[in-house]
Amino acid sequence: MSDAMCYEITWTKYESKPALIVEIDHSICTDELLHQINNFFIGAEERYQDNNCDITATVLKMMAETCFDQTDSTGYWSERGVVDLVDGNMEGWPPLNGSQGIRILSCDVPIEDWINMEVEEVS
Repeated sequence: MSDAMCYEITWTKYESKPALIVEIDHSICTDELLHQINNFFIGAEERYQDNNCDITATVLKMMAETCFDQTDSTGYWSERGVVDLVDGNMEGWPPLNGSQGIRILSCDVPIEDWINMEVEEVS
């Protein structure tokens, strides 16, 4: 049975609309998988603690940073990095096309920095 939840990731300095909307089916993408994703990258424990030990928020914020840290050789944002994430071609990340329980539904490039992020469960 599906345990899908939709999450909106917004930046406090970015307009009120979400910059990234992600669906996670927690029956497929369990906390164990989310911990594996977090633990793949340096600073996992600190990142987890900084998010009040909420592994979903930890990984979603990291995903948002990864999505928006995709620039081309001229320094401009490139959708190629997000496509690589969706296709599963980025080290440390499962495919984000729903096959592993995580799916990017919407992605909008922020015009401000992404230091202050908020994650909200919307369904």
